[in-house]
Amino acid sequence: QKSWSDNYSTLSGYYTCRSTSTACSTVYYIVATGSWAQYTLSLSGGVTDPTTQTITLGKGVTDNGDGTYSLKDIVTVKKVDWYSDHVGKYKGYYVCKNLTSTICDGKYPITSTSYYQITYENTVNYLYGNDVAWDGTKYTLTDTYTSLNTWSADRTTLAKKYHYTCLNTTGECTNVYYIHYFGNSSTIYYLTLSSGKDIEEAKNEMFTNTSDSTIKQSIDTWYKNNMTSYTDKLEDTVWCNDRTLYKGSLVSKDTDAEKSFSSFSTFNRKEETYTPSVKCPNNSRDGFTVSTLSGGNGALTYPVGLLTADEVLLAGGYDLQSNNYLSNEEDRYWTLSPAFFGEENEKYKEFKVYAFFGHSRGLFTTGDVGSSISADDLYAVRPSVSLAPGTKTTEGNGTVDDPYIVE
Repeated sequence: QKSWSDNYSTLSGYYTCRSTSTACSTVYYIVATGSWAQYTLSLSGGVTDPTTQTITLGKGVTDNGDGTYSLKDIVTVKKVDWYSDHVGKYKGYYVCKNLTSTICDGKYPITSTSYYQITYENTVNYLYGNDVAWDGTKYTLTDTYTSLNTWSADRTTLAKKYHYTCLNTTGECTNVYYIHYFGNSSTIYYLTLSSGKDIEEAKNEMFTNTSDSTIKQSIDTWYKNNMTSYTDKLEDTVWCNDRTLYKGSLVSKDTDAEKSFSSFSTFNRKEETYTPSVKCPNNSRDGFTVSTLSGGNGALTYPVGLLTADEVLLAGGYDLQSNNYLSNEEDRYWTLSPAFFGEENEKYKEFKVYAFFGHSRGLFTTGDVGSSISADDLYAVRPSVSLAPGTKTTEGNGTVDDPYIVE
């Protein structure tokens, strides 16, 4: 019984239960040591000789014509030798999933190795489709492409139009996968679709309004406490939360998906063309109003919302500070306009959504709506209302100290 930190350099070749016990169902043979790591080979089922444990590799494969493949030019490596023998030797070789068989259920080329790991490609011969058909029980890929190479070699071709896959070689499945990002050479990012849904139906569900956001709850509370007596002075205008997709893999199944982010139309108008618009492309979904009579979706309780990014642009906001902007306040404040969303966190596979916010005399950019904000860097919420047509203001400039006086 020894302290690892004091004795690790002398412990190669020992066995351990990796505990203070002298008996275990799996014993570990120490192949090599480091100050912070044990490189061990696990033995079970009564096996005590580590030299009997091997890895079978082939320099190539032969297609057996029955859905199986046989390794050829076979090389056998003892697992106890892998730590010192793997470097630069076996990339491009083939293995079976259990690392010992010579007949495999697919082609598995080795893409990288390390002291303790073999990474192989398992998508060779997978089918991908531009579209899918649903027969009531299963999906079938249509307009297909068979990948005869590794994912990293074929992903650029697939990204152009082949977004659907069953992640198998048959092209049939009960759940189908829509790949929304092909930009990473080692990882497939996909959405799982079921019950006959395709990506267009999934997008409709994605943008269904099911619950109020924290900001909307705050705005409604503010209006209820401060503004109900003024409702007759206000217009039930359309507050446009424009979620029309402009760029990225979710625009359509025919869109190139090598980019990780999907951008909304407001991003195009603000960042690329500088053409602000007060039109709402999809009023039934994105045009928020109290009553449908005003042309919107009737989803609001009160006639209050946030400024859109387009309205901030029309008021003089852009990427530079301006003393002519409608407000000289330094506080940051969210707009109603989403900018883009996409894969952001490699470890947790999270989507992050970014929206536009204004601050500092017209400076105007995007921020992650889910990020934690410190008390010194607050993002404000500025409720906005629209005066009814024919309403006049007689005094004031709209500030707290000198508010508008409405007739």
